[in-house]
Amino acid sequence: TPEYNGRELTLLIRDAQGNPARVRSLTATVGRPTHVREDQTPRFIYENGIFRAALTLAPGIWNINVTAEAWDGTVFRQRIDHYAGNRVK
Repeated sequence: TPEYNGRELTLLIRDAQGNPARVRSLTATVGRPTHVREDQTPRFIYENGIFRAALTLAPGIWNINVTAEAWDGTVFRQRIDHYAGNRVK
């Protein structure tokens, strides 16, 4: 589950019971769906069940490509579509 507040991207990875999953490592690339020139690889820290990374994103659509490894070595990959910025109403 991603959240972005204009300064920080947070990711929460949950297990089947809805608790924070035990994750050994996590990497992510954040980029636009149509080109790579704005791609970023934020450095995450783990704090209170949430992965946090300082990040600046211009408004619009972004893809978050996450790779995580569980303590047992299982690798998890997911692409998350995310909108950053205020939507025009």
